[in-house]
Amino acid sequence: METRYFAQYDSSDNKVERVMVIETADGASEADGIAICKDIYGNTQNFAECFKTADGTSSTRYNFPSKGFIWDSSNNCFRAETGPYASWTLNTSNYQWEAPTPEPAYPDPDVEKCMDYKWDEPNLRWLKDPSLVDGDQNYTQYWDPATSTWKNI
Repeated sequence: METRYFAQYDSSDNKVERVMVIETADGASEADGIAICKDIYGNTQNFAECFKTADGTSSTRYNFPSKGFIWDSSNNCFRAETGPYASWTLNTSNYQWEAPTPEPAYPDPDVEKCMDYKWDEPNLRWLKDPSLVDGDQNYTQYWDPATSTWKNI
C-alpha cells in the first residue's frame, strides 16, 4: 500500500476545500486515487493529486496545497490565490508570490530561526524587527538591496 495526498476543489473557482490522505495499491495511477476519493466523498466532487513526496516537498505540482489554495489545471499547479501584499507578483517558475525586493538572506543558518523580517508595503522594502537590531537602540532598520546592508530609518 502507498500513502497518497489528494486535494478536493470546487469546480466553480478551483479553490481547494480539503486535502485528504488515502491508501492506494503500490503503483496506482492518479486516476485510481481519484476514483477512491470519489467513492469516499461523492462522485460529483473534483480531485487532483498533490504529489507530496516522502520528504514533505511537492515535487510535481509546485506547492503542497491547503484549504483556500487554487488548483490551476492550465499550469498543473497548486498556488495561493493572491499574494500577501498588492505589490507582490506570482513567479511562474515556482508559482509562489514574491516581493518586488527579494527578502534578505539570513547571515547565519543558526540565526535564521530567530530572525524576523517584515514587509513594509507602503515603502516596498524589508524591515528588521527592532528587537533583533544590535545594541540597545530602539529603532528599526530597512534592507537596502543596492548595498546589501541594513540601514537605520
